[in-house]
Amino acid sequence: MNRLNENKKVVDEGLKLYPNLIRMQCSDAEDALTKEMEKLDRVLDSIDRFAIDNSNSGKAIDAVKAHLNEYKLVITAQKSACEGDIFDYRKFKEDVKSEILLGDEINEKYRYAAHMYNENMEQAESYMKKYQDGISPCMTLYYNQSKDYENLAMVYKRQAAVWEEKGQELTEINALTADPITTSKALKTKVKSGLSALGRAFDGSTFKSCIGSEWINGINSDMKNMAQKMAIGNGKLEGKSDAEIARICKKPYDDMTTLEKMEWQNIENYIVNCNIDSQKKVDFINLVLKSCTYKKGRLANSAIDEYEFNDKILKITGSLKNKIDKFKDNASNMHIRNMVMWRYLISTSSVCGVPQISLEDIGPEGKKVKKCIELSVVDKTYFMSPHYVIDKQKITIFPVHNLRELDELKYIINDYLYAEANRIKPLKSGFEKTADAATSVGVGFVDKYNISGILMNGKEGYDEAKNTQMVLYKAADYVENIHDIRKNLCNYNTGCKCIIVGLERDNPQMEVVTQIKGEYIIKEVLKGENDEAVSEK
Repeated sequence: MNRLNENKKVVDEGLKLYPNLIRMQCSDAEDALTKEMEKLDRVLDSIDRFAIDNSNSGKAIDAVKAHLNEYKLVITAQKSACEGDIFDYRKFKEDVKSEILLGDEINEKYRYAAHMYNENMEQAESYMKKYQDGISPCMTLYYNQSKDYENLAMVYKRQAAVWEEKGQELTEINALTADPITTSKALKTKVKSGLSALGRAFDGSTFKSCIGSEWINGINSDMKNMAQKMAIGNGKLEGKSDAEIARICKKPYDDMTTLEKMEWQNIENYIVNCNIDSQKKVDFINLVLKSCTYKKGRLANSAIDEYEFNDKILKITGSLKNKIDKFKDNASNMHIRNMVMWRYLISTSSVCGVPQISLEDIGPEGKKVKKCIELSVVDKTYFMSPHYVIDKQKITIFPVHNLRELDELKYIINDYLYAEANRIKPLKSGFEKTADAATSVGVGFVDKYNISGILMNGKEGYDEAKNTQMVLYKAADYVENIHDIRKNLCNYNTGCKCIIVGLERDNPQMEVVTQIKGEYIIKEVLKGENDEAVSEK
């Protein structure tokens, strides 16, 4: 089994982040820039007063007034550059968060977690080998010991991942500190060119206007572009870093500024209209899920942490529902699948971990359903009242099909059977049957019971599960001409698009988009067993 590198250096040990110090420095810079803007305002006022003062006149005076009028453009651009710098400093203060991060401490804690993971996995593998190879009546004990060590190892693996992530965060913030002020960079270059040109345009008595010159056009263009950039945060979503996206996702919508709400709208629009067909899109959605899920506290009588979604998740599902209501029969397959996916993501009774998605190919070789969306959600279940244990569940979202299209009917049936077959784990079934049989063997009664027979029970459990799986796969090949299901599910005169959802602990569900009382909604069709099998989720 894979091991973690106990000597890995996840971050430069010399890096240190003291957020309060950085925020204080940024605030000082903002204050200085604000004072600079006040000075520039006074200069602009002085130029305006001089321009309307007619106490002195003459050709030279008129030339000076014309010269100063074009200086106003440069001074206004300098003021805009200050606004851009303040924008960057404020954003940088948010990016550094509030946690002190020390490179040497992060590496030390990562290496400790990696060491403990490796050590516990070695114990888990050792006991599993005894379980698999031995004929001892303690086989069940070996199996349970192996799982206990494996669960403990996973705790340390998650800890290692947390410290590795902190190392990446520290590295990213350190890179930002090298050049955090970027919004006004292009404008400042044009201002410098303008000051130089204006210095050459006046010879003491005559002034040569710079209107129409390249630097003036450049200043006007850069000021406009900078204003637009500040109005939408950092421009297009594709240009945002993961840290910037996470910052926007984490903040409650009601507490956002107008600027932040515009930034979130970009993220939400991308998710709602995202055809999830690549790892890059999966990674992006997982980033949003992680950023929108926060730790609420610890469950009573338990070491389990409970989490909660912030209001952004409901905004995503609300936007998807609006899309489906708006387009009705013409709602795209992409929006339907996204709606089903997000609904199942938030449908667990409680959240005891950050949910994730992945892309999986489901089915037998040569006939796999490509790029199904697999959801990994973490709930809780009773172990021994009032105690809980973690309950990890897998949910598989298949492609969308149209029940009214005969050519697509076979794919709907196949998806359903593939989902049912995917629930069966032959190796796990074999272990469970072996463990069940082994529990009937008491210590000291080895001779009385046939230990080899117990092992055969495990082999039989594996074979039975494998055969059941293959029967379901073969059944999928024989249902291509079955059309009676349309009588059960196509009860409406409107569209009948549907999608199969595979559940790890229950039979697959069929979701159908249909019209009920004038409103288009996604309904759950319970196993398609009868004409009345449509119930609101």
